[in-house]
Amino acid sequence: MKRGILLFLSFIVSVHAFSQQSINQLILKKDYLSVKESLLQQQAPVLSGDQFAIYSAVLLNAFGNADSSMQILSRLERIDGIKDDTLAYLYYKTVYDNYIKLFEYKKAFDAGTALLQRYPQFIDPGDLEDEKEALKIWQMVQNIPPQKILQPDKTNIHFTKDKANLWNLPVANKDSSYDFVFDSGAGISTITDTYAGLLGLKYINNATVSIRSGITGIPTRAKMAYAESLRIGDIEITNSLFLVFPDTALSFANGAYNINGIIGFPVIKEMGTLNFSENELEVTRSRRENDPAPNLAMDELKPVIYLSYKGGLLPFTFDFGAQSTMFSDVFYRSFKSDFQTNCVDTVLRVGGTSGEKVMQVVKCPMLELKCNNAVIKLTDAIVSKDTLSTNADIYYGNIGQDVIGQFKTMIIDFKQSYVKFE
Repeated sequence: MKRGILLFLSFIVSVHAFSQQSINQLILKKDYLSVKESLLQQQAPVLSGDQFAIYSAVLLNAFGNADSSMQILSRLERIDGIKDDTLAYLYYKTVYDNYIKLFEYKKAFDAGTALLQRYPQFIDPGDLEDEKEALKIWQMVQNIPPQKILQPDKTNIHFTKDKANLWNLPVANKDSSYDFVFDSGAGISTITDTYAGLLGLKYINNATVSIRSGITGIPTRAKMAYAESLRIGDIEITNSLFLVFPDTALSFANGAYNINGIIGFPVIKEMGTLNFSENELEVTRSRRENDPAPNLAMDELKPVIYLSYKGGLLPFTFDFGAQSTMFSDVFYRSFKSDFQTNCVDTVLRVGGTSGEKVMQVVKCPMLELKCNNAVIKLTDAIVSKDTLSTNADIYYGNIGQDVIGQFKTMIIDFKQSYVKFE
């Protein structure tokens, strides 16, 4: 057993009065920090070996250790004999997600097929079609080799900000280099037809998948391709997957703002420790000293940051590719009394790859969050009264560049599961 597994299991080694049902509910609500805390506080063992192993694997998966998670799950025997459907669902869901994060696409397709056939009742009916479309992706790419990243122990990459104030990094293939948005909110890297040709991407076949735009929820069709080799500075990425959209899908404001492509979360999470300053990204492979407490998790291919509001820790999605933060309808319902004075109802027009949507929102003069000891102040904060398509009745909003821009540096480490603002 690897040292990482032993360290993690020693961290959650004792168990107490929390029931299996309560832990299941915390996991289904993606409240991974509370799951971790509930296991830490335990006094007497009350979970079976299989229960303990599956919960440990779920947390390892959520906190950036899919390989260690898979090692634990692969040792379980007679998983089909588990009578608790929720526990069995968590097993299959974690296996599926581990294989996606490990870029083992054939195994991901097989695990995802088993999951949808056996436990569709655990998937929200509104999300079932999206899950089926996602499974089509892993079926289409099942013969593509795993993504790999080759990089030095330390490298610095200069980046610029575009008209939308989003980070752009140079992406190169042979002698050609083009600026791509660096976007943690993209579950798969994205590119236009034109730049897929310029960078020599290989189309997988002529089939398409339906992809919902993050905030509008409007679907559009995309093809699948992969890049045999791309470079970002001194970092080489091989066999990286891309969704290929028509050029018009990544063109906004009647052509005034165009995106060539987007480097998404599957690449970003593998790069190591990312230290962003004003115009420079330092990427290191080695672990930093004095890491802060974990406040970052992965919900599938979606980064989740935990921030404090009024003394409570709340989960938010974390999106480098969003200009501004938007609080969700969950936040609105949870703290509705906060918006009775000084806040005004209004409408907001938002856009994505599939078009625009008008939303009912509340605008507040100031909302304050905390990330550990860093204070985040959001003026004219937008709180949605409408359901956000990516929210899943769980997250309190989406954190964007207006938060990141308040600090001189941001350090993010997906392996040690933290974000630190300085």
